[in-house]
Amino acid sequence: MDLITKQAQDLSQLSREDLCQLIGALVENQRSLAEGQQQMAEEMRLMRRSIQQLTKVTPAQATQLNRLMRETAETLVQRYRLQDIPNAVTLLSNCIRRDVRFRAGIQSMRDLPRCEFDAYVNYISLWDNYKAAKTIRSRQERKG
Repeated sequence: MDLITKQAQDLSQLSREDLCQLIGALVENQRSLAEGQQQMAEEMRLMRRSIQQLTKVTPAQATQLNRLMRETAETLVQRYRLQDIPNAVTLLSNCIRRDVRFRAGIQSMRDLPRCEFDAYVNYISLWDNYKAAKTIRSRQERKG
């Protein structure tokens, strides 16, 4: 007996068992509505994220990222005393670029999602990899 779909009636006429059944059906309805809302919210979140991923950085932002990589590389060349190595700034800059592209899963800096621009600006400015600098130094010593 589906008590929810019946016309409104006087609750005093219902038996205790029918009232419990009615309340159980209402609770089940509320639970299924809540699950539907949670599922819809998750789908909306995924849709919003996919739309954000489709919006790429502007050419000016890509240029800014590349400039920041070069500045960070110049700082690291000074810190690890790699000035005597030709193209040390370029080599370190390429290491940073490769790391960012790998981490973001992109082919070029222009493919970076705009929503992640600020995060990667911070990542690049904090990038410091002693192992990369040591590798550049050891390759130079092997050549020379």
